[in-house]
Amino acid sequence: MINALRSETTKLLTLRSTWVWAILLTGSLYGPAVLINLFSGEGSEFNWAFVLPGAMIFTMLSVSFASSGVAGEFNDRMHAQAFLTQPRRSLWLNARMLVVTGFLLINYLVGVALIYLVFLVLPLSRLLNEEATVILRDGVLFLVFSFIAMGLAVVTRSRVAAMALPLAWFLIIERLIDAAAAQFNAFVPLWLITPGERISQLTKYGKGYPEGWNFAEVQPLAYNIGLIVVWIVVPLAMGLWVNSKRDVR
Repeated sequence: MINALRSETTKLLTLRSTWVWAILLTGSLYGPAVLINLFSGEGSEFNWAFVLPGAMIFTMLSVSFASSGVAGEFNDRMHAQAFLTQPRRSLWLNARMLVVTGFLLINYLVGVALIYLVFLVLPLSRLLNEEATVILRDGVLFLVFSFIAMGLAVVTRSRVAAMALPLAWFLIIERLIDAAAAQFNAFVPLWLITPGERISQLTKYGKGYPEGWNFAEVQPLAYNIGLIVVWIVVPLAMGLWVNSKRDVR
């Protein structure tokens, strides 16, 4: 496994496009913070929920990077070489997913750190250490949808499908489900299993939100965490199974 990780890390870091992605990913987080600081009135105060509008852009970029990073290996037939040189088919895929996930996580943490640095270097406004749980929420959000994208990349072996399906769900379908569940109780069971809503509720505990199983109520923490884990495990398990069974073409 160590050799597989070293190989995938080397492949990723030797591509110039990797560093372009790093600039885009971190910039999507600290860029809006720079603009907020420059165009706000002197002495303004903001919390983390306000200075992280770029988290959605980061998630979209993460899905794009994760899907292309895994599907591209199939398109370039790099998995065929791994099948010949490694004792198990799952080794290269596990290593690839770990390296891609690590790269995205490092960029997220660097981007958040740069937001904090922006408010230190440009002291026109002040960053309050409030609503910091959104950092965790947004981190879980991009990780979950990146895992879904990687699983779909293995199943479909298509960059476009692996990128379009999670983004369509994240940006369109979940919002339609929310609107439908608000009007019709028949859609509430579907709303109760949507990954985006499960993740968004992570910041709502202990703030007086009504708890229950109806629309707009907060479900138990254990339930939400369990559903989030399911949304991670199922796509990855499907991808690993398909990778172990499908022949090289």
